[in-house]
Amino acid sequence: MNIKKIVIYLALIAVVGIGIGLAIASFTGGFFSSSNESSGSFSVDDVQIGTMEGITQIVIEGVTADINIIPEERNDIKSHFYGKITSSDLPKMKVTVSGNKVTVKVEESKKMHIEFSSSDLTLDVFIPKNYGGDLKVGSVSGDVKMQEEWGLSDISLNLTSGDAKIQHLTAKNLSFESVSGDLTMEDISTESTRIEVVSGDMNINNFKGNLKGKSTSGNFKISYLTFDYDIDFEAVSGDIIIDLPDDAAFALDAEALGDIACDFPVTVNGKSEKNQLKGVVKSENNKVVLRNTSGNITIR
Repeated sequence: MNIKKIVIYLALIAVVGIGIGLAIASFTGGFFSSSNESSGSFSVDDVQIGTMEGITQIVIEGVTADINIIPEERNDIKSHFYGKITSSDLPKMKVTVSGNKVTVKVEESKKMHIEFSSSDLTLDVFIPKNYGGDLKVGSVSGDVKMQEEWGLSDISLNLTSGDAKIQHLTAKNLSFESVSGDLTMEDISTESTRIEVVSGDMNINNFKGNLKGKSTSGNFKISYLTFDYDIDFEAVSGDIIIDLPDDAAFALDAEALGDIACDFPVTVNGKSEKNQLKGVVKSENNKVVLRNTSGNITIR
């Protein structure tokens, strides 16, 4: 990758950052206010309960609120939206059921969208622990936490300007997309995981499952206690660090503009090229494919 392409990548990252800032400003009124109505300070405390009978999909959407998703012993879904806000109007929480889907949504009014100033809002969603269907989470300008032991089918998270912390989760498929926020995961087990992060770091500990992902402007670190999976990861402007158990066996295909370091003995395939490391560690049962533009790769 030549210097011209690197400059183009960095310019794109800068454009994305400016776009994020303008988008957030439109939500927060951080740059200007276009309403003549005066803002006030309000407290929000709203609790709603919905049925879980026949539900196989849960959708949670939040704006300017931190989201906590909590599985517990219960038969219904309980949503608690609370906190303080300075605005010309209040955001609203809606819980709706349509067919096999229940949706919990926090919406800003048109006035709030224009003039919203500051907030400290939280959305707690309590879900039956025995629920094992699909979960879809979307968040703008808020953090998302899932920290209790839980098993799901498919889970999808999409965040803009917020961090995510996910722990003790088992799922068939996991999809995570984020712009401007960090991802922390621990004790995660999936069949297949897809991750894409722009402008944020990823730190994943004790992971199980096949992984495909991409990072732009951020570091990626992942550790496995056992390894019988495939990894396919690409990074632009950030380091890749992979911690594997001593008995890991895999075919390695790594390319980086920076340094490549591997603590495992690699039987090199063919001629060794600069900024490349291709070979086999013990066996080819698993594939580890890594690409890094403007960063280092470490396998240890």
